[in-house]
Amino acid sequence: MALYLRTLRRSSRNVRLYLLTTTLQGFTMYGGINAVALNLFILRLGYGPEYVGILNGTSWLALALFSFPAGQLGRRIGSRRPMIFGQALTVGFLILLPLAEFMPLGWRLPWLITTNAMLSVGIAFVWVNSFPFLMGSTTVAERSHSFSAQFALSTLAAFAGAIVGGLLPGLWSRLLGVPLTRAIPYAFTLLVSGAMLAPSLAALIATREIGDGHRQEERRLEGKAPLSLMGAMAAVALLASAGQWLGQTFFNVYMDDALGMPTSLIGTILAAGQLLAAPASLLAPLALSRLGAGRTTSLAQIATSLSLLPLIIAPGWASAGLGAVGLLATVALLNPVIGQYQQSLVAPSRRTQMSGIITTAVSVGAAGSALAGGYIIAGLGYRSLFLLAAALMAGGALLFWAWARHQGGKPGEPTQPSRQ
Repeated sequence: MALYLRTLRRSSRNVRLYLLTTTLQGFTMYGGINAVALNLFILRLGYGPEYVGILNGTSWLALALFSFPAGQLGRRIGSRRPMIFGQALTVGFLILLPLAEFMPLGWRLPWLITTNAMLSVGIAFVWVNSFPFLMGSTTVAERSHSFSAQFALSTLAAFAGAIVGGLLPGLWSRLLGVPLTRAIPYAFTLLVSGAMLAPSLAALIATREIGDGHRQEERRLEGKAPLSLMGAMAAVALLASAGQWLGQTFFNVYMDDALGMPTSLIGTILAAGQLLAAPASLLAPLALSRLGAGRTTSLAQIATSLSLLPLIIAPGWASAGLGAVGLLATVALLNPVIGQYQQSLVAPSRRTQMSGIITTAVSVGAAGSALAGGYIIAGLGYRSLFLLAAALMAGGALLFWAWARHQGGKPGEPTQPSRQ
């Protein structure tokens, strides 16, 4: 922790503002309030798991459609301005989405689909340009710690957000005098989430354009961005994300619909997963130095697959909690490692292109999972859903290992620490 603190103290203004942004995103959207309340809001509006899948799938498809254009725009004008544009869309449509509760019955589903899709367009511009922005704002010496700190802060904030997301519907229920079987307590919870995300837009606006000072050490990579490399990374991302989001999207639906767990307990379980995810993220630099990027990525992907075994072997609330906590923690270790690794494979001028292709693949995998997930549940049940998710994540791990071996048998070599 002392090393982390020293590294972050040396970090630039851009990095600190970016970390503030990701902290607010974690608290509200990525694992926080929305992770607990959004799907439950959809269920309370009278839509079943199939519609949860449709809405999440549509959201991911919008993300897939706009990820590559977002990367190309970032490549032309830099990553900062597309991130600001995307965050403005995200905040605006996050506030508009829960207004579906106040719409006429016939307008609700179109409103949900449209606002959710536009929200995802904003997320595409932020996601695709965030890793290149962070790479360009850091030196090699501080990069792995900055990536890990990003995910650790986001997951710690998500821990707090999940607790708040589990408690706010009950609070609004008492204040408004309506039962939790109604959608309005969840609508007000989501409105609070949108309002709390708004300062992140101001933080991004306060950043500065990235200069060329930190790019000198990577000039050797110029021109080294073969499409085969990007295609291989995209195929791995497609399989892994399909499995991850097949499980993650329907965790709270399973707990609510199949197990009848109270919202407060669902929020507590998801919060526990986020709490364990933070130290898992902080372990990434140590794992990289000891095992190397290839082996760390493969082992983390296998661990994500194994985390779902409790739900497959012994369905129940304890297994659901163990599976949710395990998946969130192992994904938290995986994300900073593979994100930095993918960006390090290409020259600075190609980073947004790589990020756009990877985000498109992730979005397609997640969209397919979300769209199919509701129908898998209806036809085969939740156990089959989690079994398929585990198999897809295991397939992504094997594909990555095969690719890394093909590159020269280097997946197990440790990453040497920077001497800068």
